[in-house]
Amino acid sequence: MLIPKKQKLMLLLALITSSSITKTGILSETAQAIEESYQQAHDILNKRYTQLTKTLRPQPNQWDWNTIDLKKQTFPAPFFWVTQAPLKSAPCDTITKKKQAGATMYTVNIEWSLVEPTENKFDQNALDTYAAICKELTDNNITPLITLFDTAAPSWFAEKKGFLSYKNISLFVRFAQKVFAHLGSYPAYWLPLMQPNKYAAELHTNDFANMVNTLEHMLIAHRDTYKALKKMPHGNKRHIGISKNMDTIEPWNKFNPSHIRKAHKLNQAVHDSFYNFINTGIMDIHFFEITKEDFTHSTSHSFDFIGITYNTPHYIDGNYVDQRDSADISTYSEGLYQAIKTVTQKINKKAPIIVLNSTCVDKNGNADIAIGNKTLFVLDKARTEGCKVIGYPLLSVRP
Repeated sequence: MLIPKKQKLMLLLALITSSSITKTGILSETAQAIEESYQQAHDILNKRYTQLTKTLRPQPNQWDWNTIDLKKQTFPAPFFWVTQAPLKSAPCDTITKKKQAGATMYTVNIEWSLVEPTENKFDQNALDTYAAICKELTDNNITPLITLFDTAAPSWFAEKKGFLSYKNISLFVRFAQKVFAHLGSYPAYWLPLMQPNKYAAELHTNDFANMVNTLEHMLIAHRDTYKALKKMPHGNKRHIGISKNMDTIEPWNKFNPSHIRKAHKLNQAVHDSFYNFINTGIMDIHFFEITKEDFTHSTSHSFDFIGITYNTPHYIDGNYVDQRDSADISTYSEGLYQAIKTVTQKINKKAPIIVLNSTCVDKNGNADIAIGNKTLFVLDKARTEGCKVIGYPLLSVRP
């Protein structure tokens, strides 16, 4: 039986006061010494517990990089080196610098609240600004990658409960059609929704019913948007993709039933439900709290490429809290390889893949050449094994 710190101290003090030590000064010094000794023991136990917990975490499938030849990799066309910058405005010199650095694809994030600040009232100046950006990119032989929704929704859309409400799907499709009518003539790649599984998970972390409903409605919105844009002028000439976050979810302690169950439930909601819906049109997911299997939607042929993001595993405890420490923040190259292989196997073996975000930094956030070289090896390895990787974020350690 573990005795709380304060209770243990009180018991020790009681023993002292019952002894022959009665002088106040001696008693005070003794109590202080006991407190300091206990604190030292407490710190040692905490340190040992942290070390033990790390050994209980799932060990990643690490490769022996000492036996791998990290020779200079080649990425023949078609292959895009993707970059982005704040794009409320994009000066010509910014685009020129990106071109000089080797960028061949530039992410243009359309801010919905700027284009449609109030419901069904569109700002022509905002649309013209984005059109000017796309023209400048095209003139510099840089392909625009146009995203219509990342994380920010207009306040009026949020007040209507956003993607949690099925009725709001048509509002997003209307917005997408308006933007496409203005920018569709440019030879761009399009992503209607950026990593909807991550968006739904972060918005409703502890509410699985709302999490799954939101994800389902976003995937329906993607399907409806894809079909609507394909019917518009230039629609059949444009690549319209679907996006997914590939960060894995693991139990913090792989022997703790609560951690295992919570990680499994999150994986079901964030990853498995996505694959099920894309492949079958059914949000087939079962929890103790909910059973989500309402209706079927045809989702075949509703994307021309897949955009993925991958950074690091997440370690979930019994309260759904991510317990990553600083050692877990840096890029894990083998994990990116597994992410590419997984999305190829579970979604579409023939669909091109563009890696939208995967940092090559150490745990302090600094560019790491070693990680960069490993990542380039991973991309090349996946390509040689049949994965159609056609894009990756521009690196400072480019070949």
